[in-house]
Amino acid sequence: GLTGIGALSLTLNQSRATRRHRQEALTDALTGLLNRRALFSRFGTTELAAGTAILMCDIDHFKGVNDRHGHAAGDAVIAHFSAVMRENLRLEDVAARIGGEEFCAILPAVTPEEAKSVAEAIRKAFETRPAEVDAMAIAATISVGIATSGPGESSSSVLNRADHALYKAKDGGRNIVTAAPFRLIA
Repeated sequence: GLTGIGALSLTLNQSRATRRHRQEALTDALTGLLNRRALFSRFGTTELAAGTAILMCDIDHFKGVNDRHGHAAGDAVIAHFSAVMRENLRLEDVAARIGGEEFCAILPAVTPEEAKSVAEAIRKAFETRPAEVDAMAIAATISVGIATSGPGESSSSVLNRADHALYKAKDGGRNIVTAAPFRLIA
């Protein structure tokens, strides 16, 4: 009997550890958001439902934050942005940190106007609420690129269009939201 209880306990502990390791492998440790690997394994190159928006967000001049205030402050700004992002997304939306100061959000079943409204809300909230680091406020802004999927469009296509829109926002002066033209797939 004791051997059976011991084996059951060991199996349960092993199962918990496996789940924890799997979760850690798919989650960004600093923000608690999905990481790049998890985002691409979930969406990959599959077809997105029409009306799914992808927001690509990048913290403007982030290297300057690290250079002026140190990497711990930079980490605090990243964590603060992830919190602002979560506050402005719906439960069905998916957010991920895909690298450094770059983030992505997938918003199912939205119009291009609704996606732009969400992006503007995130941009404005981040701009007006600085990160607090050691009783010091560190202000930062973001640039956002948006693309909304057309019928039969793959997630990689929508992501590429959102990425191009992000670079247009950065080239356009930063701290703005730029939407890619809607694309109809034949």
